[in-house]
Amino acid sequence: MSAGGVATIDRRSPVTLHHQCKELLRQRIQAGEFQPGDTIPPERELEARYGLSRTTVRQAISELVSEGVLYRQQGRGTFVSRHNIPYDLRRLTSFTEDMRLRGHQPATRLLQAGLVTAPEPAVQALGLLSAQAFLVERLRLADGESMGIHTAYLPPQLAVDPRELAAGRSLYGLLAERHHVTVAKAEETLEAVAAPGQVAALLGVRRGMPLMRVERVTYADSGDPVEYVVMLYRADRYKYYALLTR
Repeated sequence: MSAGGVATIDRRSPVTLHHQCKELLRQRIQAGEFQPGDTIPPERELEARYGLSRTTVRQAISELVSEGVLYRQQGRGTFVSRHNIPYDLRRLTSFTEDMRLRGHQPATRLLQAGLVTAPEPAVQALGLLSAQAFLVERLRLADGESMGIHTAYLPPQLAVDPRELAAGRSLYGLLAERHHVTVAKAEETLEAVAAPGQVAALLGVRRGMPLMRVERVTYADSGDPVEYVVMLYRADRYKYYALLTR
């Protein structure tokens, strides 16, 4: 510690310099010096404060980004991540419902909607007689920040008006209103994937950053499959929650 109680780098410590820098930044964030959504100081300022090389500072920042403590936006800087949002594996909810339940303001940007040739997993999951399906692809946001991309395929007879989707209407709500279809249950699989370039650009993260991939088949109360959707979420903004009993 230096005069005034400000934490500094201890060059006599066996702990590597980049790890010390990383932990000092983490402590400043935990102490509230930087709030979620704030930019951290520029690299040159951190270099001067801690007497470190740019390479060392960059390594410390990169590790905090990998851990989800920080995130980068190209051309804007490096920001403090907001708290991870729990993803409850026990409940079937829409993204809008999920965000509102957690006190966040949801928003949606429609990327595309219309009849397309569906990929084989969607054809199989929905039991389609042909490969034609209704595609709905949306960028999902919470409090103005990109959270994930949903790519959903529905049987063509369940198509809805893209203008209503573009206006922010819930897909499940439109299915209920326009087609009298009520979603009742879903099967999901989850895995970690690396963000490809186009997806990374939409989510405002670096290419190759870990994402949470959720593959879901949604069923109506009749038991018929009505949706096959692949959801890609930022791994720095989501965490899993499940209650397990024995």
